[in-house]
Amino acid sequence: MTAVSFPEPLFHDIPFSVAVVGGGFTGTVFAIKYLAVARRPVTIAIVEPREMLGGGVAYSTRDDVHLMNAPATVFGIDRSDPEGFSRWLETACGTERLSEWTVAGEAYPPRRLYGAYVRSELERTATTARATVRHIRDVVTDLELGADAATLHLAEGGKLSARQVVLAVGVTSARPAFVTGEAGAHPGYVADPWEHGVLDRLARSGKIVTIGTGLTMLDVAASLERAGFGGELVAISRSGLVSEGRRKVVSLPVLAENEEAPDRLVPFLRQVQIMRHSLAASGGDWQSLVPAIKAQIPGLWRRGSSRERRNFLRFLRRFWETALHRAAPQTAAAVERSLARGRLTTLSGRIVSVSVTSSGALQISLRQRSDGSAVIIEADAVVNCSGPRHDISDASQPALVRNLLGRGLIVPGPEQFGLLATPDGRVIDRNGNVSDRLSAIGPLMRGIHWESNGAIECLDQAIGVAERLAR
Repeated sequence: MTAVSFPEPLFHDIPFSVAVVGGGFTGTVFAIKYLAVARRPVTIAIVEPREMLGGGVAYSTRDDVHLMNAPATVFGIDRSDPEGFSRWLETACGTERLSEWTVAGEAYPPRRLYGAYVRSELERTATTARATVRHIRDVVTDLELGADAATLHLAEGGKLSARQVVLAVGVTSARPAFVTGEAGAHPGYVADPWEHGVLDRLARSGKIVTIGTGLTMLDVAASLERAGFGGELVAISRSGLVSEGRRKVVSLPVLAENEEAPDRLVPFLRQVQIMRHSLAASGGDWQSLVPAIKAQIPGLWRRGSSRERRNFLRFLRRFWETALHRAAPQTAAAVERSLARGRLTTLSGRIVSVSVTSSGALQISLRQRSDGSAVIIEADAVVNCSGPRHDISDASQPALVRNLLGRGLIVPGPEQFGLLATPDGRVIDRNGNVSDRLSAIGPLMRGIHWESNGAIECLDQAIGVAERLAR
């Protein structure tokens, strides 16, 4: 594999076979799968500003307390060999080191190792394929679709052309609208918790507030503890729900064989709630239902009316996401210890504003969910853990997304999630035309498939688009 950067202005007169915009997990896996199925020699350009391919936001973290949130045995990128990642870990790290990350017979290794595994698979595949793969360390700011090829404009002033373009831009962090002005510029406000080393400087704080109680908050809590933080952590979200640890369970069907599943999203999930309560009453584990539910959600989401999807988003989304996106057992155990000792507190409510007091502290104004009462919290630091931003019409989206949206080459997807596309990833423009040159995979497909953030879902999409383009 050839991996090069281009510091000087670049233009390729001969189009690449495919240009991949984004070299995180999804974009890199697409390249691997396309190389594997291509029927003739191909050239692939992966435009990614990071030094390393395969990582993206999730797997570029250098902090070893950020663990995979599912067992390594399910993360092999070959569908026929899901344990490929586990074997790679044994070779790369050794069985003794692997045992340090093992709970109940299942390994939950640091996420950075998954990025390394994906890179090694790209190198291996490119070596055996008739292909040239180039990593261009730049950012695509715009693209034009021509009759024979697309032209991609790069931030450093160069251009490249490609017969096919795959948008794999991944996720960007949401920016809470209530953090503005002086508060947004405060040294204690962390807009991006994934910036390397940014949390270490908060270790001596007395009180830290996180905006969000999901998996990002759990990673932040783990990093702070690793850095020696001994103060109080207050986590706030609308629901106040915290992800539980993943447990080893036997998968169960949601319904008995003689029962008919509702064909609507909200009734289906309400029936799931009934099953969950029934399981709890009989001493069962609700996590055994998750695989069966997960298989149903994409089709139910696509078939649902706009009203049904909005009801799901309003009433059930957070409960479902907390059930699906569980934490590594080690992470969950650490959070439970912090909760028991009173070092971590969770609150449910709506944050009205974040401001700076006369003494220089950050002040969080909260309207509690339970009774609507107002609560004021002063903290030394506030960390944005509000999760990814999915609305492509958001003004803070990257230049490429804004430019494509402005020219109508892309339009927002259902309920403002991602972009509009066919289920197999072909982008649809504002005139309803299905592109034969522009495809999308990963989080941009959230509005089409709903589950479009996890590694397994992104892998499936990458395989589907690779096979389609190789025909």
